[in-house]
Amino acid sequence: MRLVGGIDRSSDIAVILLLAVFSAIRASMGHAGEEGFWTIPLAVEAIHFFAIGLWTGAVMVSGWFVLHETRIRKFDTGSTDQYLELMSQAAMLAVVAIIATGIYSAWHRVGSSEHLVHTTYGITLLVKVALVLLAIAFGGYNKFRGLPAASRSLRGVTLVRVVLQVETLLLLGALLAAAILTTQQPPTAM
Repeated sequence: MRLVGGIDRSSDIAVILLLAVFSAIRASMGHAGEEGFWTIPLAVEAIHFFAIGLWTGAVMVSGWFVLHETRIRKFDTGSTDQYLELMSQAAMLAVVAIIATGIYSAWHRVGSSEHLVHTTYGITLLVKVALVLLAIAFGGYNKFRGLPAASRSLRGVTLVRVVLQVETLLLLGALLAAAILTTQQPPTAM
């Protein structure tokens, strides 16, 4: 069930392992890594990064590459439906992990609701959360409206692609906010 062709199961495993290694290394270089390598904050941060990579990657690759008009015409509806369902399930799993780890990390770094609204770090975090929530809303739209439409017509697939592209832009905005957060001292560390 490959829409992009030429990739086998071992490639999937290699990509997942590389993403996991990257996530752990990246987490160790941030705020969570300051507490040591074998700590809960570091594990939570690594899971958070892995889930972000999975969600953003699935949405971006699907919206800008796999579901491109010239490419999608080559595949039968059953393959497209199966791909979209698997992509949707992976994105949903990633979103659940992001929400759980995000809540833990936010509380661990912000410490109080006062710090959330009265510090630059807290306000930047709120912007990031707002962008993620909007991306989740677009993903929900695709899950319940777009995917059923895509199973009926090429126009439905186009709708899913456009929504995925908007979701990608929102996720890139959230990643920018996250990058800004890494340059700031969390309120609990002050």
